Amino acid sequence: MASRGIELGRGSVSIAVTVLDAAVRDGRQKEKELEAAKVRSEAAWAAGDVDAACQAGEVARAIQPDVAYARALCDGRDRIRALAGEADRSLAPPTAAGLQLAVDKLKAIEAINPKASVLAGLRGKLEAARAALKAEDPADADHKARLGQLLAGVQACQAQKWADCRAAIAKGLTGGETVFKPEDGRLVDKARALAAQAEAAEKKAADEATRKQAADTQNQAERKRRMQLLLAGTQACDASRWADCKEKLAAGLADGDRLFGPKDASTLARLRDLAAKADAEIKKASAANPTKPGTAKPVAPTCTPKLEGHNPDAATTWRFAQAGAIEFACDVPGHYEASMKGTLAVW
Repeated sequence: MASRGIELGRGSVSIAVTVLDAAVRDGRQKEKELEAAKVRSEAAWAAGDVDAACQAGEVARAIQPDVAYARALCDGRDRIRALAGEADRSLAPPTAAGLQLAVDKLKAIEAINPKASVLAGLRGKLEAARAALKAEDPADADHKARLGQLLAGVQACQAQKWADCRAAIAKGLTGGETVFKPEDGRLVDKARALAAQAEAAEKKAADEATRKQAADTQNQAERKRRMQLLLAGTQACDASRWADCKEKLAAGLADGDRLFGPKDASTLARLRDLAAKADAEIKKASAANPTKPGTAKPVAPTCTPKLEGHNPDAATTWRFAQAGAIEFACDVPGHYEASMKGTLAVW
């Protein structure tokens, strides 16, 4: 039988809708079933029965597909199952690293549902793993520790941390002849080869450092000698001894790029200008006093030094207070200008 007509809205047009009593009863029944499914799912989740909670959620979704909480319950159940499986695998066999991984998985499950039913079993497995590790045979513990040291050494070698590589491998290999098992042979051989490679690399680095230090020391000494020559050349130029100036500056500047750096560039430029000036002054003096055609070239004077009380056949020893470029010359008038002079390098 039909119920009374229901008028919807007001206006110029009225529409009469007839709802069958069966449809009304069916709608009310579905609402009751939907509410009951929600209550069951919430209760099951609160009790830690994630499977029952998901099943109740699926019932709700069958009644009303867009129920959001039902999907969340089933996703949570699936995540808990996956974490529990990962924890089980990390404990077979028990290791310190696997134990820590299982603890992390347990905490992740607790964050999803602190009363999940799988937690009790997982906690029992963790306790059993801890007990097994404490009761581990010392020989097995030593074996595992040595394998860990070899692996750490291999990784250090691959990163070219040669000192760490050799130290870790040496620690793992020393006294381990009776510890390693046949299946460890490949790792042990690789570790020995890498230790030899690390030793060779360290020796090469040490040799290069020694050579560099020796070269730096030699360059510093040569630089010091050159600076003394350049200083002496500058002083000779200041005294208008142009030939001496040119000679010392040329000796000090030769192959200077190897010894002097960019910071010396401006100083070297000034010294080259000074050497050019000395060369110009020498040419100027030569042009002012040319040798006449058809005449013999002047012969440089000679002299034999005479020191009061000095035996010319005896040896004379001179001691200098410091290293450097020392100029010596004949003190007979005119002989210095005739190039009767020289430079003595004192080391």
